[in-house]
Amino acid sequence: MVRNSSRVLLSWLMLAILSPRLALARIPEHPAQVNIPRLARDATILFRGAVSTIVPGTTNHWGTKDAIAQFVVDRWYRGMGPALVEVRFSYNSDWSVNGHDCIDFQPGSHWIVFAKGEAGPLQLVHDCEGALPVSSRLASELPNSNDVFPLMLADFAAGLQDGSSEARITSIQRLGNLRSPQALPFLQPLLQTRDGEEYEWAVYAALRSGDSRVLPAVKEFLQKYPDQRMPEFFMPREIMDTTDKAAIPDLLALLDGNPRVQAVALIALGRIGDRGVLPTVAPHLADTDRSVRYQALALLSKVTKAQACDIAPSSSDEEMNAKERECLAWWQQVGAVLPR
Repeated sequence: MVRNSSRVLLSWLMLAILSPRLALARIPEHPAQVNIPRLARDATILFRGAVSTIVPGTTNHWGTKDAIAQFVVDRWYRGMGPALVEVRFSYNSDWSVNGHDCIDFQPGSHWIVFAKGEAGPLQLVHDCEGALPVSSRLASELPNSNDVFPLMLADFAAGLQDGSSEARITSIQRLGNLRSPQALPFLQPLLQTRDGEEYEWAVYAALRSGDSRVLPAVKEFLQKYPDQRMPEFFMPREIMDTTDKAAIPDLLALLDGNPRVQAVALIALGRIGDRGVLPTVAPHLADTDRSVRYQALALLSKVTKAQACDIAPSSSDEEMNAKERECLAWWQQVGAVLPR
């Protein structure tokens, strides 16, 4: 169910590649990719609850429907208000094309809402990310904290005990949305199962939470399902943000993957900046894939500071190709014998 619902996003990405007009539209993020701390910065009001009623509004000539969702609030995270709250929203069934108005509140569904406003219906802080689906389960015990994120963490973790597999996967995604190491203890039992869709989403959530120890599992998934389904399609983006030096061996192991995976592993290695990776990275200056060659060159330029590997921002493709050959020749003659 969760994977099937994600096919729309994959289809949109393919259409954007094929159609210049669509490529100009905003690409909506999948709910699993949302960064909750960043989203929360824009919200003066944060709560979770269930939609009780939808009050229809107008529909414009583009097919966008305006409406008001009435929520029965389960938990206030930031701000305070009545038990029944109104939220204005717009929805267009072609959101995968225009990249806007993605949230379709329905009676009985449960959401965490990021909003702002004072008088009248609240406004979502983002028309596609301003509300995220959640399990109906709530934590029975809350941490003694005024910080909204530990409270969210407790409620998302409670959703792991939901009787619905789809709701459990949603809860795993919300834990990953927090991008916090504090989510890892709740994900650990799922990581030990080593099988099934919930395990795959737990690996992705752990990667988003900063646990580079899951990189071997990520490599296994990307070899088995090379970017063809969720959550594997999202994993390379998270690899790129790995900054733990302990992850270097696992990042190097990704250099035998597909070009997209190799490129993001090289970006991560470049950010870490350890000279010990140079003997493994330098041969990729002759890789058949342009993006891999470029990221290998960028890494050597940053780490070695060698003029032979220096990249001019305005370099043409021909100049870049020449620089890659020059850097590789420098490495073979001089760089390889430099102290690590």
